Amino acid sequence: MKQNKYFYLILLGVFSISLSPIITKAASSGSIIIAANRMLYTVLLLAPFTLKKILEELKTRQLKTILLNVLSGFFLALHFWSWIESLQHTSVANSTILVNLHPIFILIISQIFLNERAGKNAIISTIIALIGSALIIGNSIFNLSLNIHGDLMAVIGALTVSIYLSIGAGIRKDISTKSYTFIAYFVAFITLFVISLFIKINIFNYPLSDSLVFLGLALIPTLLGHSLFNMSLKYIDPHVVSMTILGEPILATLWAYLIFHESVSFIQFLGGFLIIAGLFVKMKSVKSN
Repeated sequence: MKQNKYFYLILLGVFSISLSPIITKAASSGSIIIAANRMLYTVLLLAPFTLKKILEELKTRQLKTILLNVLSGFFLALHFWSWIESLQHTSVANSTILVNLHPIFILIISQIFLNERAGKNAIISTIIALIGSALIIGNSIFNLSLNIHGDLMAVIGALTVSIYLSIGAGIRKDISTKSYTFIAYFVAFITLFVISLFIKINIFNYPLSDSLVFLGLALIPTLLGHSLFNMSLKYIDPHVVSMTILGEPILATLWAYLIFHESVSFIQFLGGFLIIAGLFVKMKSVKSN
């Protein structure tokens, strides 16, 4: 019963992160500014309600757990920066399909570093869902406008979020959701701030209108998206979480239709069906275990 509850939370998280590209596109600032302020606004929203309890909890936690939590925040920072950078240098189609490679990376990480064997259903479901992710991009997938920098950053975004999810799954039983989430977000902000100093970009120099974008990113795709994924990692396999995130392109297509009046082709419908089929294969294997 508890697993079913967290499956629903993951679905709410997918709904929330599907709004991320639309909100991000509204900002006029550069990628490092958007990523850093997304994390800063999130930390500022969480701190008044959680900081005291978190500090008390950390006194009782092992140093190894805290260090791994810090490491996960570092990779989360790289994920946000690289993904937003990809959106600004390549098409949404390219960025979406490449960043959705994370289930493959998680399977590789699980087998090489965590000594976990990927079952037959895991491999089949991943392949089915990834084919669906490719198809849902529609006709643009057959007319890719290649941008090496942007496309590479999208792949880096997929790799870094895979590491972030894998680390989180490994320590979520040893630390509360509040502490894990706050530390990850805080470290992500510090990481992005330090990077901004090295590349000499003032992350606090942005138009006032962008502050609403940062607030929207903090509230919806971060607190209602990534935070729910963090909560679920304590009970749900990271590959399942990663697979479920592949449902994002389905919702992104819907938003594009409703907001930008983009047509929905048969290929996109087929892609959505394959993603759902891949998720069904994976969920069935989870429930049978």
